[in-house]
Amino acid sequence: EYVGTGNTVFRRFGEQDIRLVSRDGVVGLNMRTPRIQKLTLNNRDLLLMCTDGVSDKFRFDPGNNIQHQRTSIIANKLVSEFGKSYDDVGCIALRYRDH
Repeated sequence: EYVGTGNTVFRRFGEQDIRLVSRDGVVGLNMRTPRIQKLTLNNRDLLLMCTDGVSDKFRFDPGNNIQHQRTSIIANKLVSEFGKSYDDVGCIALRYRDH
């Protein structure tokens, strides 16, 4: 389950790519009612949560195999290549394992 407030995006890359978007607002100040979004995770899915300082227009180039790298490499690459110079940037990358 995913619930987010503010300028964040949650993306899953795997058998099917999914994008979940947080509700507009500021926690404790100007919040809309959170909306729970659910998805099923599969073994080896890549999960990304990024702030709006990372352009959500990025695509993984199938030729460079980046989505199969270590998660620390993926997060660093997204921030360095798709981070906006005029905004704060945050990115968390996780790999789901079902064991």
